[in-house]
Parts: sequence; structure tokens; C-alpha cells
Amino acid sequence: MKKTLVFLFWITTAPLFGADVPRIHFVTDVQPNPVVVGESARFTVVADANIQDDYPFSPFETTDGIQLGLSGVSWESRNINGEETALTMWTFDLQVPAAGTFTIPETEATIDGKTFKVPATEFTAKEDPKPKTPAPTTPKKPALSPIDTKFILAGSFPTKWYVGQCCPAIVQLLIGSSVRGQVTSYPQKDGDAFSASQLLKDPQKNTVHRDGRAYAALEWPTVLTALKSGTGALSFAINMELERPMTVGSLFDDDDPINMLTKGLGVRSVEPRTLSTDKKTVNILPLPTPQPQNFTEAIGEFQLLPPKMLEKEFIQNEPMTLVVDVTGSGNFEAIRAPKLVCPDDQWRTYEPQMNFEAKDKLGYEGTIHFTYTLVPLKDGNVPLPTVEFCYFQPIKGQYETLKSVPDTLSVKPAIRQFSPSSVTSPTDAPSKAKTPARVQHEHTITMEPITQVSTPSSLVFWAVQCLIGTIMTLGTLRYRRTHTASYVTQKASKQQSSALRKSLDEAFAKKDGAAVYAAAHAWIEFVLKQKQTSVDALLQNPQCPLSDAQKNQLRTLEQTYQQSRFGCMKIDCPSSLDEILKLLEALS
Repeated sequence: MKKTLVFLFWITTAPLFGADVPRIHFVTDVQPNPVVVGESARFTVVADANIQDDYPFSPFETTDGIQLGLSGVSWESRNINGEETALTMWTFDLQVPAAGTFTIPETEATIDGKTFKVPATEFTAKEDPKPKTPAPTTPKKPALSPIDTKFILAGSFPTKWYVGQCCPAIVQLLIGSSVRGQVTSYPQKDGDAFSASQLLKDPQKNTVHRDGRAYAALEWPTVLTALKSGTGALSFAINMELERPMTVGSLFDDDDPINMLTKGLGVRSVEPRTLSTDKKTVNILPLPTPQPQNFTEAIGEFQLLPPKMLEKEFIQNEPMTLVVDVTGSGNFEAIRAPKLVCPDDQWRTYEPQMNFEAKDKLGYEGTIHFTYTLVPLKDGNVPLPTVEFCYFQPIKGQYETLKSVPDTLSVKPAIRQFSPSSVTSPTDAPSKAKTPARVQHEHTITMEPITQVSTPSSLVFWAVQCLIGTIMTLGTLRYRRTHTASYVTQKASKQQSSALRKSLDEAFAKKDGAAVYAAAHAWIEFVLKQKQTSVDALLQNPQCPLSDAQKNQLRTLEQTYQQSRFGCMKIDCPSSLDEILKLLEALS
């Protein structure tokens, strides 16, 4: 404390002595003094400047068995005589072997190419009056304090979790200011009771205040889905490489030769570390039975919006489009299209097309669009088919059915096909010859049969008419076919498949392994989305069309893709695309 006061007095009076005084000064101190043998003590070095170098010092050549280990660096600003002064403090853990008087000798600090003196410090040590278990002769390697890094699974998890139910969560890695290192893998889920949606390639960066401290946070949002009933555990793990704080002391007091060498050279060693989140135990319940026949596999909170007709005019036997929207939050990937309720003699219905519009990056909230193609079989005021969307409400623990409001459409009669009018030929027409009133000469006149001759102009006219009729008929049929929802969806699907195949071939031609696995993953996701399923759901399905070898290949491909997108290792390009193409063909 005395030296600290001297240091502050020197800072206050230093400007009076001219500009030759060095810009940076160091003060050292030991607390408590005297040190109790076997109890914790601190050796501090304070500089009157803001220094960003974590360890600018030359090794402290300590003797007599003194051990020093850097535990942290802190910065502070003070106002002295109306002037702002920046301070940097290095804190070392101090251990002494026995009672006596000791000295931490003078050393040097190199900052921005300039060398500054760090003064020596003397202190005393005394024996602990209380009996204590002897300390081990071999010093332990210094380790980071548990408060410096935290790995957390954050989220509001339900007390009752049902099979198939989804829940958003955030995987957080909190890193203290004194931690140095790097993340070497993306978070991995432990256990098979839950599945997790794919984590973002680049984690979100944030600042989190916890337990009165500020942490730099890496966050991976995800959606967890319960896979099987029973007691399930939620946990994630992540791999890091952390720099071990450098311990100053004798070169021969460590049994690790690598640590001994790095200590002697003044280099920090790297320590691999695996961090795991606290396991959260959740009771997973099966869905109540019996399930309603119209259950759509939807689990969550949903609302049914009023159905919409895209056409303005409705004609018998002509196709029309009905759009049904369901909005809310839940397991949208597993939802099946609801069936339309209508008499078979009034409507002909077809399987709908599904399109999901997400409101968040995870796809937990959004709106799913069902596009139905309908054909009215009768004209007049025809009741519109109703929609019944049955889902499971996990908070209430029961099935709910949302029904659309009944409505009626005014359907016009079908367009009739008119046949050409029959034309009576001259040979079929009755002959009505007039008898002259007075015959002056009676004789027989022989007449040749009259033959109707077609002129070239009449042949051209009818040929043009037939050609125009054919073109109009084909154009009408093509327009109706290309403007239906199913045709547009199929055409877009073919175009996207072609683009994905092109991306896969280009990546393979460039021998870019990461791009090859990314293109294959995108193609697999596209195929499974068309089938309204996911990788986890496909592998859990007992009717999966893949063989065991193809299942293992799919898992390996997905795992390699995740590693490539995180950039934690080099991804080699596969030697051939045959196996990947066979897998895609089996999925299709």
C-alpha cells in the first residue's frame, strides 16, 4: 500500500520535473504482506498507461521456490488533479515454499519497441498457525477459472414435452475478457432423445452480462424436437483451444517437457478443452390416444385463416384454385395437408401443393400455404368445400380442430360444344318443277347430271379455317395446363433440381470439397422438403427407402457438410460422385 501511495504521488508531481521523465512507469506490490504459507496471495504490477499487451514482461527470475502465475489483466481510468490517467494492472497468483524473507527481482517490460524497468519487490512470509495438509510437491498446471468461460443452453423449456413437439433454444458460449483461444468445433448435441435443427454457419455475436460481469457471447439459435417418450436429457458440447497462463519459476519444477520448454522460452502453451452445458432433464410424453382421423401431425399454436379463391368466375367442369393458410408456431416441417370436406358428386379435388413462409431464421414461426385444385361438377349455388385443420395443443394437452366458415359459390353452367349446322345437298332437296301452262312443242330433252366443282379458292379457305381452329384449341389447352398450380410447381421443381445438379457438377470439377458437400446437402434438403420430411425424421422412419449403407452415407455426408460450413477442418473432395448420385436417386 505504501508503494502504491508513492506511485500516485509520483504521478501527481511528475509533470513538474520536465519532459525527460519516461512516459510509462511501473509499481509492484505483494498483498497480503506478510504472506501466510499455504494461503493465496497476489503479486501486482501497475503501469500508468493503457497497455493492450497481455504479457509484455521478460521472465521474472525468481528464486527460493517462489511461483508466479498470471491470473488476469485489468484496465482503469482515474482523474488526478483534473487530468485523466489510465492504469493497467497485471495480477499474478503467488506461492511461497516456506516462511522467510523473499525478493521478486527487477525485470523489464517491452512496449512498442521501448524497454521500461519493472522494480523489484520484497516481502515476508510466515507459517500458518493452523495445522494443514501438506501441499503436493509437484505444482499443478495453472488452469483458467471456471468463471472465465461458460457454455449454456438457454431457453424456456416446457415442463411437459410431447413426442414431436418443437421448442426454440439458444446455445451460448460466454467468454471472459482474460480468456485467449479459439473455438475448434461447432456445438454438438448429446444423446438421441432430441433432434436439433442445423446451427447457423456463423454464430451471432453479442455482449452478455451475467453474475455482475460482461462476457463476449457466441450464440447459435436452434429448434429442439423431442423424438421418443421417457426421460430425456438436453446437453451440448463444444471443443476449444485455450492458451494456458504462463507460470514463472524454475524450469525444472514441471514434469511436462513441452510445458517446461514453453515456460523457458516465455511462450504460452495451448490447452484443448471440451465444454459441456448443464444437462436439463425433461419428461417426454407420448401423444394421447386415440388420435383423430383428421390429425395433421401439427403440434404447437396455430390459427386457420379464411380460405381464398384465386379466380373471379366459376364455371362447371373448369379447374379453380383454393388457397388455405395456417399461421402460428410449431413443427411446420412435419405438418400434413388437411383434407377438404365436400360431397363427391359436387366437387373433384386433388392433392394440394404446400409452401412454407418462415417469420424467423429457424422456421419455428411462420405461415404454411396449402394450394388446392378443385373442379365443380354442378352448376348453380354450390357449397364451397370446408377445411378442418386438426392439431395438438401441448399447453392444454389435447387435440384441437379449426374449421373454416361454410360458404357458397355461384357456378356457371359448362361451356357447350356446338356442331356445324346440317346443309341439305342438291340431290336430297325435293324437285319442284313448274309445268308450263301451254306446251307448243312436245319433245324429250336429255340432261346430263350436274357435278359441283370445287374451285382452288374454296379449298384454301377451308384449310385456313381448320388450321386456325387447331391453333386456338392447342393454345387454349396449353394455357389451362401451364397456369394450374400443379404445373407451375412441377416446372419450378425441375428447374431447381437442374440448378442444384449443375452446382454439384461445377463444385466437383473445381475439386472444392466444401462446395461439393454444400451442393449435395442443398439437393438433399430440397428433395426432403418436397416429401415434407427431414433427415432426422427420415432416418427414424421404419419405412425409410434407404439401405443401412445409404443411411450411414447420409449421416456421414451431413456431418461432413456441418464441419465444412464451420471451417474447423480441411474438407477433401470426394473421388467420385457416383455414390452421392445413387443416394439422391434413392431419396427421390
